[in-house]
Amino acid sequence: MLNSGLVPNIYNGEELSKIRDEIKRPFKKAGNTIETPDAMNEFFFNNIKDNLHLSICMSPIGAAFRNYTLMYPALINNTTINWFMGWPASALTEVALRFISKMGLNPELNEGLADLCSVAQRSTTENAAMMQQELKRIFYVTPTNYIELLKGYGEIIKDKRAKVDA
Repeated sequence: MLNSGLVPNIYNGEELSKIRDEIKRPFKKAGNTIETPDAMNEFFFNNIKDNLHLSICMSPIGAAFRNYTLMYPALINNTTINWFMGWPASALTEVALRFISKMGLNPELNEGLADLCSVAQRSTTENAAMMQQELKRIFYVTPTNYIELLKGYGEIIKDKRAKVDA
């Protein structure tokens, strides 16, 4: 599908006939003069290719990504790959501040706690890099880990409040 933009046999003959009837006006408006079924099908499928956008999210961790790219070269040849890198310290602090402000803590503590979360994430990332250099073991630290840290902290706060209230 990535190579040609087509899904083989997605439409039967009757469905394609209805589609051709529906696209006659846009087909002629685009400057096409010969109304053959093949020309109209090509026009229709080209419009789909031009307007269809697909997002495929894959983790580059492990052999699975490598195997997929070997089995399906179109993943490399016909796509735009966005590698998402680590967040800067200001983004980490801002995200933490948004999570922490919803926890109902003393507002005076919010900024300091957000800074602490940012420092913890950056420290973990730095230690993971050192681990890779020294032990030749890769430990991935991602923004998803950071979000999970913040959600987990919120859950702990909620549980502790429930215990204290009980």
